[in-house]
Amino acid sequence: MGNVKNNDGGAYTALPLLGERRKTVYTIKKAAHIVDELKIEDGNDPLVLNVNIYVDDILADFEEKRAAIGKAQSDLKALKASKETDPSQIGIVLNSLNDATYALFELIFGKEQTEQLVSYYNNRVLSMLGDFLPYFSDVIMPEIKKAQTDLADKYKSWNAR
Repeated sequence: MGNVKNNDGGAYTALPLLGERRKTVYTIKKAAHIVDELKIEDGNDPLVLNVNIYVDDILADFEEKRAAIGKAQSDLKALKASKETDPSQIGIVLNSLNDATYALFELIFGKEQTEQLVSYYNNRVLSMLGDFLPYFSDVIMPEIKKAQTDLADKYKSWNAR
């Protein structure tokens, strides 16, 4: 079909005849894929990390791990504000915060690179988290938000039919 020239040189769009199959081309977009190389410097030998993740693979887990970090931070703040805080409680909450942070990094960087990173930071996991928050906020989270919106739109369209 498409544009067809008639005898006088003009063009028109031919419509399919009754019963004739119409050819349609659909464009399907694959899920977002983040591929980055991060260079962490401390004045000595830099550490290079490779990020290679499909956003849809981490959608649910990222929010879960981020929420666990937020809860542990909130618990720590509440304990510090309390007048009768048992020091062992602070240790428990700090361990919980470290574990949640480690889990988030493992999700993004994988186990091996997370171990390299923790070693590079001399086990100072909270300092490591602070340094990576801009990367998570500026790169990872916008891609996750976009993927969530796109997925919601697709399902809305699907359910509307």
